[in-house]
Amino acid sequence: MDAFMQSMSRAVERCKTTVSNMVGSLGRADPALLDSVKVEYPGGGGSGKVQHPLREFATVGVRDGSLLVTCFDVDMVKHVERSIYAANLGLTPQVQAGDDETVLRVPVPRPTSETRAQLVKDCTKICENARVSIRAARHTVQKQLKNDENRKIVSKNEAAKEMKKIEEETKKKTAEVDALFEQTKKKLQ
Repeated sequence: MDAFMQSMSRAVERCKTTVSNMVGSLGRADPALLDSVKVEYPGGGGSGKVQHPLREFATVGVRDGSLLVTCFDVDMVKHVERSIYAANLGLTPQVQAGDDETVLRVPVPRPTSETRAQLVKDCTKICENARVSIRAARHTVQKQLKNDENRKIVSKNEAAKEMKKIEEETKKKTAEVDALFEQTKKKLQ
């Protein structure tokens, strides 16, 4: 029963985290947008290139609705710029005009209605996958309980009580996913 509860809770948490990461900073300049960027740079000793987190080569700040990526070394600007493009985030870094050649300005585009519609579709899929995981966990524990009842490990009354608890927990977790989806949908419209 504990494994069942944990499985359902993990499905809900995974759904919340995924949706939050997708929608959380929509249209807002947030340094966390570049957390997944890896900079390819020739690594020590070997002849190949090694990928490093962006924060090893630059700092990320926000100014006037854009991200400002300040490289520690002017030689790294091209590597960082290429890495931001390669991350497929829909962001276009531009070398800052003026005195400082180590700064990249990364404008964060406002979401279009198509972008919002696609995010709603993606969230629908993610939430449905969470519901499927919840139902699968319920099905597994019901099967186990039925097996235990048939082998006379638990009585019919105990099995019925446990089945009722399982159904209540399933409804509760499904309702959490549904509420998350509705909140997200409102946020995107």
